[in-house]
Amino acid sequence: KEEWYKEIQSLHSDFEKVQQFSDLNDASDNFNFVKNLEENLKNSMEKLKSFNQRETLFELQLSDKSELQGMIDEFDPFNKLWTNANNFKDNSSIWVNEKKLSDMNSKDADEIASSIDRWSKDCAILKKKLLEKSPEAVSAIDTLKENLNEFQEYVPLVKAIANEAWNEDHWKKLYSIASTPDEEQDPKHETVMSLVSKKMNNYIEEIQEISHRAQREFKLKQTLERMKKEAEAQVLPVIPYKDTYIIETVEDLQAILDEQITSVQAMKSSPYAKPIERQCR
Repeated sequence: KEEWYKEIQSLHSDFEKVQQFSDLNDASDNFNFVKNLEENLKNSMEKLKSFNQRETLFELQLSDKSELQGMIDEFDPFNKLWTNANNFKDNSSIWVNEKKLSDMNSKDADEIASSIDRWSKDCAILKKKLLEKSPEAVSAIDTLKENLNEFQEYVPLVKAIANEAWNEDHWKKLYSIASTPDEEQDPKHETVMSLVSKKMNNYIEEIQEISHRAQREFKLKQTLERMKKEAEAQVLPVIPYKDTYIIETVEDLQAILDEQITSVQAMKSSPYAKPIERQCR
């Protein structure tokens, strides 16, 4: 048990170091240190529980766990801070520099937006908890919040382009609006940073308008495709009649066709129907 007490002193020393962490440039190293401390705290608590079991068995006074539990509770916001900082550092680099927009969909865009929003909210909560405990941690939180705010400017760009409706035609419209030279047009390899380097973020309203139209057009295409599959799945019921066959009834089929004709006429009047005009004739 003496060894365990020594471990507790070592944990206190490591926790004091964690409270001094302030530089987001060291986020990866700080994260690794914090996670190592988290594991050691858990192991120490497991050892203490084992002590308590034996103490209970021999009817001895239970070792007090309040000190260790208190350190674990105080450690938690620091753990969350450096976990969030490290996750943002790793993921933001991938999202901005590596991930091709053509490989992303609306689910990816929503996940990015949700992560940035969650980490931003965590910053406010963590700052409130650590304001009087660690000015170094508060400094790190403020810097992280600034970085998140800067990244937030990219989110509308990602959400506008990273969806199933955006296709080659929409890239052409974007390049045309931004007067992008032919040699710089590379939709399959565009990333957030490559678009920012081409000043595309200056055209966010135009991009969102293109995206809005693209998604409305895509929904019409999906509706038309469903109608086509529904029509193709219909079977004319026939019954034997003398030496041949006759159609038993066309009422159900006629009802489906009448409904589809009405739907197509309504689709043709939509301002987003141009891409499906030929199929609607």
